[in-house]
Order: sequence, then C-alpha cells, then structure tokens
Amino acid sequence: MKIDYSTPGLIRGDNRGAIALTKNTKDHSKVKHIDIRHHYIRELLQSGIIKFEQVSSADNLADLFTKSLPRDHHHQLLSALNIH
Repeated sequence: MKIDYSTPGLIRGDNRGAIALTKNTKDHSKVKHIDIRHHYIRELLQSGIIKFEQVSSADNLADLFTKSLPRDHHHQLLSALNIH
C-alpha cells in the first residue's frame, strides 16, 4: 500500500480538555499520575506526525458509533460519512 505521509494525520475531537492535555500538561495538576509512556501522543503531535482539530459535539462523527442519537441527527451524521 502506498500511503502518502507528507501531511499529518488529522484527529478530530470534541473534548477540549483532552486536546489541551496533548499540547501542555504544566497547568493540569490532576494528570501527574499519568505514566510517561502515555505521553506518546504528545510526541507525535510535536513532531508533526499528527494534528488535532476541535469539532463541535454536533459535528462529531464518532458520536454516530458511540451514542444514541435523535433520528434526524443520526441521519445527518450518516450523510456526512456518505452512508445512505
């Protein structure tokens, strides 16, 4: 498989706290218990291999697979994934 890795992989999420932790843990005293091996994601971010993007909860495509949604919102997310 020839996959182009010239651009960073994009991870979208609606959890602002989680995204903030990937960038800086200095101001997050409650996360001192996290083992150093779990900071790998920060290393990937800093090296430019991945990139995080904030999305609103209403536009979070992963909700389709993880939550019970109202019918209209369910169909909206299906359409966004080109699933008809």
